[in-house]
Parts: sequence; C-alpha cells; structure tokens
Amino acid sequence: MGTLITIVSLILFIVLYIFTSNRLSEYDTKEKIKIYFIGLVISLTITMLILTISSIGIHFNFPKMKGEVIKILLPIFIPINGIIYMPNLAKIINSVKSKEMSKEEAQRKLVKSIIVIAIIYIIEIIYLRNVQSGILEMEKQYIDL
Repeated sequence: MGTLITIVSLILFIVLYIFTSNRLSEYDTKEKIKIYFIGLVISLTITMLILTISSIGIHFNFPKMKGEVIKILLPIFIPINGIIYMPNLAKIINSVKSKEMSKEEAQRKLVKSIIVIAIIYIIEIIYLRNVQSGILEMEKQYIDL
C-alpha cells in the first residue's frame, strides 16, 4: 500500500510541475523551479490546515492511527492542492510578466480564482472529514472484534 501511495504521489508531483512550468513560458528553468518549490510550501501549508480543520472532533482510539492517516493523506493531497491553484496562478503571473494582462486585471482574476479555490477547499474539508470518520468507524469495528 505504501509503495502505491508513493508512486501515485510522485506522479502527481511530476504532473503538478509540468502543469505549472508550462504556464511560465516567460521564466527560465531556474525561476520555474523556484516558483514550483514556493508553491509546494504553500500547498503543504494549505494541506496541513485542511487536514487539521477536517479532523476537529474526530478522536481515534489509537493515537498512532491518526499519524498513519496523515502519512497516507498528506503525500497525496499536497500535489492535488497544488494542482488546484498553482497552474492558474502561474498563468496569471506569466501574463503579467509578458504584459498580456494589466496588474488590475490580474488582481480581478486572482480574486475570482481565490473564491473558486476556497469553495473547492471547503468541499475537500468535508471529503477528508468523511474519510477520517470512515477510518474511525473501521477502527471501532476492529476493536469490537
């Protein structure tokens, strides 16, 4: 199971890099990599926040189980959350640098994007809460055996 999660996670990180770097045509490779890693740090922060919010009120009988759930979800959802916002943000940044878009227009697009992304993250919080609740139910069934 761990190998499958690692493979899927690596594929998602590669896809995220390709999606992001393809939208940064005005930047050289070094700048693309720098922007990518800054985006990953932001994605990690967002993912940790989402996991923390989604786990409020969920109490596993085995504290180690919560850590295992985080170890499974974190490597998958960091690139997924990056895919949600990084390519779009990269396109806006690139458009401003190439003078295809004014800063004011970029700000409007950014605000619209943030609203859509916030809605997606709310849905993700609900989904992750359901996943953790399902795992908690499986844990309870295991204890009852």
